[in-house]
Amino acid sequence: MSSAYFFAGWKFGFAVTTATPRGTMKSLQYFDKEGEAILKVYLQDNSNNEAYEAIVKLYTAADQSAELELETFPTPEYTTREELDFEGFRSDWENMKDTHDFFGMLRKYKLNRLDAVKWIDDKWAYPVDRLSARIVVEKAAETQLPIMIFAGNKGNIQIHQGKVRTIRQLGDWLNVLDPDFNMHLNENVVDSAYVVHKNTEDGLVSALELFDKSGEMVAQFFGLRKPGLPQKPEWKTLLDRLN
Repeated sequence: MSSAYFFAGWKFGFAVTTATPRGTMKSLQYFDKEGEAILKVYLQDNSNNEAYEAIVKLYTAADQSAELELETFPTPEYTTREELDFEGFRSDWENMKDTHDFFGMLRKYKLNRLDAVKWIDDKWAYPVDRLSARIVVEKAAETQLPIMIFAGNKGNIQIHQGKVRTIRQLGDWLNVLDPDFNMHLNENVVDSAYVVHKNTEDGLVSALELFDKSGEMVAQFFGLRKPGLPQKPEWKTLLDRLN
């Protein structure tokens, strides 16, 4: 598991002690300025409790008031379908050299990510069943196909790279329960899913992308690959079977 942090989105932090049926749980929990959770770090059985207490003591805020001043993030202004230079947009998509070029393209055309995948030609992106992540992780576990899973928010992106093994469907929760990696995907928040293809210098890179009702990204699933190498054909075949 690897992570990337964007501290401009961080606003509040708390040391939290909770009584549970399994015993006392201690954690550090962080939130953005709207009060949405960014990251929660829980102590485990073999964690260094003294180090945790030292961190809490060192960084305890002088102001312990229960009143928090929440703010809202500015609402982005996006291009409408009618305003979009579609030919330029399509040309830039087709001529990407790296998956990271995608973010620059969104900024250039002032596009919401979901609108971009909705509006581009079906050659590059198309909708599939919103519960397609079930098929992806189950097939990846069955065939031991290594994958990447991206999940994030305004202050944090977490990335799993490798194989998944133990898949459990519990109601609306799709779970990966491996010793070195856990995922708990609440499928109730998944409103739509798209297969998305991007050009790179290493060939096509394909993903399953999940979105919520507000158009925000929930998670992305890729086939694991190293820079300079093409994606595995088994991954592309798996995504091609989704509908």
